[in-house]
Order: sequence, then C-alpha cells, then structure tokens
Amino acid sequence: MVVLRVASTCLRQSAAPNDNETEPTLPRPGSDPTEPLPAATIPQNIRIAGSTISNASIPALSETELHASTKKLGRKNEQFKDFIGMGYHNAVVPPVILRNVFENPAWYTPYTLYQPEIAQGHLESLVNFQTMITSLTSMHISNTSLLDEATAAAEAMVMAYARVHEAGALVIVATDLLALTLLKPPGEWGADVVLGNSARFGVPVGYEVPRGAFFAVAEKLKRKIPGRLIGRRKDTMGNPAYRLALQTREQHIRREKANSNICTSQALLANMAAMYAVYHGPVGFAKKCKDLRMHKF
Repeated sequence: MVVLRVASTCLRQSAAPNDNETEPTLPRPGSDPTEPLPAATIPQNIRIAGSTISNASIPALSETELHASTKKLGRKNEQFKDFIGMGYHNAVVPPVILRNVFENPAWYTPYTLYQPEIAQGHLESLVNFQTMITSLTSMHISNTSLLDEATAAAEAMVMAYARVHEAGALVIVATDLLALTLLKPPGEWGADVVLGNSARFGVPVGYEVPRGAFFAVAEKLKRKIPGRLIGRRKDTMGNPAYRLALQTREQHIRREKANSNICTSQALLANMAAMYAVYHGPVGFAKKCKDLRMHKF
C-alpha cells in the first residue's frame, strides 16, 4: 500500500533566516551572537541541547500539514472551568439592531463624526446615548462613550488626583446600567463621577472585553469630562442640527488646557446601546431586570 502525503495548497514559506542569511552576520568564525541571550534568559532545565535537534527530529511540514498537526495536538487539551472574563455578560441583540446597525456599513464604517452635515442620524443617536446615561445615573452630563470601562476608570482617577491637589475629593462610582433601572441612581446620593460599560445593552461579547464605556459627571465637572459631547443647535436655516459640542483632548485644544489624550470612543457600540434602550423602553427595561433577578436568585 502506498501512503500519499497530504497535498498542500499553500506556498512554501518561512519567516526564519536560513544559513545563507545568518552566516554573513556572525562577527567571526565559530561565534554565535544569539547564544548569550538564550543562555541568560532560558532556564537550563527546559532547554534542549542543540545536538539533539536536526531535520530528522523536527521534520519540515507544509502549512496544511502543520494545521492538521496543530488540530491533533489541540484535541489533547482538557476542558476546565474558565474564570477569565467573569463579570462580563453576553447580550441578546435584537435582530432589527443586529441587521440594521451592527451589520450595516453605514453605521460601522465611519471613524468619527467630523462632518455633521452628513451624520445627523449618528449624532442624534449618540444624543440618545448621552440622555440614556444621564437618566439612569441621575448625573448632569455624559460623554458619547469611551473605549472601555478600564479607560473610563483611569480617566476618573486622573480627574480625582487633580481635584485632591485642589483640596476637593471626588466620589467615583462604577456601576451597572441594567441594575440602575431598579436601584437608586448614584447621582441622587452624592456621586461626582459615574462610569461603567454599556455591554449589557445589546452589545455582544466579541470585542475582547465589553467596550462602549460611559462616563457621566456632576455639573461642577462638566468642563473636565474626557471624550466628546454631542449638542443640538440650529443651522443657518433655523432648523435643529446636531454637532460635536465639546472635545477636551489634545488633538482639538491646546495641550496645556487639555484634560485627556483619549482619542477613541465607541460610536458604533454606543449607538447600539442607545437603540437597545429605544427598543425596550423604560417599562421593558424594568421588566427585563426583574426577570433577570428572579432567574439568578
């Protein structure tokens, strides 16, 4: 019986240097400038003697064969309980939002909204996001999102550090938006900054960690808030128009007056969260949170 090797449809390629490429780089015959680094960094008990390595002991594989070998090796893994990502929850995205926003290039391709004349729909939706956050947190003002909750927490710490030097401490609250549909909002019990992520509002876990953070502040901190704010004015024809009202990062104002260098918001995910809120409404959210509480406890 003749055993045929698996035909490879991939080009043979290698990123590693061959002997012809490494030989001219050696400073003198018999020396290897790469040896001191492994000797100093790799423990001896896990090192393999160079004399045991050869083309016979480690046969060259095509890309197709390597994929097959990797899958075979992966099947030896055992599945254990994974605690990575605990505290993050997947969300059911309503089909109308999934198809018309999340999978729609008109919503997911714009990098930022520098041209309000062609982005009124996006801007109005982001105003909905800001309004949703201020309503649930009972804070004075909210930005249009930040990269993620960790970024929002870091921004709050920077803000608090500056206030401490001005002899004024801040109360910073990290919270869950869905829980605020039932709990007393932080703004009603003295919070100065409220932050968190909007992943519970129809943002699926597929962005490494939940993105689309929110950041809301009290009246006294409105000029210190990081990120961007959307506002509504009137255009030259007297019609209502939305535009970027405040941007406090270095790209837009003088560095000495900037309070943040954050340049990444999550407009797509903020818009999804805003649409999710519109989809459910206040009554739907309250029912959803009560059902979730009964299911969990």
